[in-house]
Amino acid sequence: MLVNLGFIQLRFPSSIAIDPTAVCNDNVTNSSTCVINSGNITLSINGSIPALTSFLLTVDKVKNSAESTQTTSFTIYSYYDALYSSLVDRLETGLTVTMTANPITTASVTPLSLTTYAVTSYTLNFVLKDDISQNGYI
Repeated sequence: MLVNLGFIQLRFPSSIAIDPTAVCNDNVTNSSTCVINSGNITLSINGSIPALTSFLLTVDKVKNSAESTQTTSFTIYSYYDALYSSLVDRLETGLTVTMTANPITTASVTPLSLTTYAVTSYTLNFVLKDDISQNGYI
């Protein structure tokens, strides 16, 4: 059981960025406080939370990794009181996300000439689903 002044800390993988103006919301009904600081989310408990309680935490303004790979694990720790020496529960592995690139679904290719062995030009037309940041490439 987590009691008054206990807290839960969720650490995001370093490849995922949380905007400094992001907001987190939770389903804990006893006036908990959710704070975001440098990729860590701390949910401070006011009151008590019994064992086997299910949590739902929502964080906005999270920027996914730029790579189409699996992240390192998110980590979750719960502490009995405001001291980091009172660890109750932890999850340090296995909580990952795999980013995938959006498929290009609208695309066409048109050669200027269809004659065999002709040297010609090709026009490729496609629509991207995502922004490409400065210095990015296709």
